[in-house]
Amino acid sequence: KFVSFFFLESLPSSIYQEFMLNLCNQEGIDLRIVIKDMPPIAIQNRAKERLATIEQEQTEVQERGGMRSRMKDQEYEEVDTFAEQLVQGTEKPFMMQFKVTISDSNLKELERKTKIFTDNVRNFGFEFNLGVYRHHELIKEAIPAGEMSERYAHLLQSSNANYLLPFNFQQIKHNHGVFYGYNYYDLSPVIYNLFSEDSFSMNVMGIM
Repeated sequence: KFVSFFFLESLPSSIYQEFMLNLCNQEGIDLRIVIKDMPPIAIQNRAKERLATIEQEQTEVQERGGMRSRMKDQEYEEVDTFAEQLVQGTEKPFMMQFKVTISDSNLKELERKTKIFTDNVRNFGFEFNLGVYRHHELIKEAIPAGEMSERYAHLLQSSNANYLLPFNFQQIKHNHGVFYGYNYYDLSPVIYNLFSEDSFSMNVMGIM
């Protein structure tokens, strides 16, 4: 079998739910997402440092007789807004690692699937890098061990991270299922039959 590994390198300024819906509909793709929550106070301190750096850069440009950069001002406003949302508790910070595996028994077919994938993500403003570094390091990064690697980790706020999760909220009540517990949001019972779907895999989401 031929396999290609891709890692998320950069994200667009705006993330839309259609990205994940489109990506999940492509055949031959395996998505691996690792999420780790971050302490808000640490991110707030980093935001303050970034705000101070941007303001200093803008001041130095003006002192040399130049014009303030609109892009820097926009970045300042976005960072300041995010920091305020963290203080108010309307947003939470997460580190996210996004990996994609594309496989096929035919090399030509793998190349076709890879081109569809790269064209698709580029249309949404995402940039993925093909894993081409040393073999043992690539395997360590690619296996679904659930570990967070800083090499391709991205800081996201909860509203944006939500659009990169391929899950929909719905009540789960199968006729011949097993009781797993109660839904956190509406306290409805979760009764699930593992063998009723096309795939025998499942995810259990919990809140500590």
